[in-house]
Amino acid sequence: RKIRQHPPFRRNRSGDFERSMPMTEQQKKIRIMVTAAFFVALDILTARYLGFELPSPIGPIKFDFQLVVAALCGYVLGPWQAGLTLVCSDLLGAALNSGSLGIFLGFTLSAAVRGVLFGLLLHEKKLSLPRMAGSIALVFLITDWGLNTLWLSIMLGTPYFPYLLARFFPKMVLLIADLGVSL
Repeated sequence: RKIRQHPPFRRNRSGDFERSMPMTEQQKKIRIMVTAAFFVALDILTARYLGFELPSPIGPIKFDFQLVVAALCGYVLGPWQAGLTLVCSDLLGAALNSGSLGIFLGFTLSAAVRGVLFGLLLHEKKLSLPRMAGSIALVFLITDWGLNTLWLSIMLGTPYFPYLLARFFPKMVLLIADLGVSL
């Protein structure tokens, strides 16, 4: 007697594919790990190898579109997995290609906050242009402009508020570029 196997996917009434059998817990964990590894690789690629720097009076400003990858990661994985994924990406990226700078854990904390915020703002939510633009702007202002400026002022020994004001215009240009790419 032949046992009939069900195909793993079938079409529903709207014509989309769906799983015919539910995934086991182990399959769900493997799917999350593979997706997280994909985002780690994509984040390292965009941040460390596809970015470029432009000179400015306060030092070079890096354009890397890492925020777009973080937004996708938060949307797909959720807050805690996205935060952990971006922490792994930051640590692995710093170990692979940080030059003589080494690892500064403040930037790792910024990566975790970025992932958690994007996960809270985007995961399992209906995507719309205002939601996407608002979440990118909010996360950008909190992490890239606020926290990262704090870490740089600690590393460079400069006062925080003057450095924060000096980075305002270049960071707003980068925010507009990030919004243009992601929307």
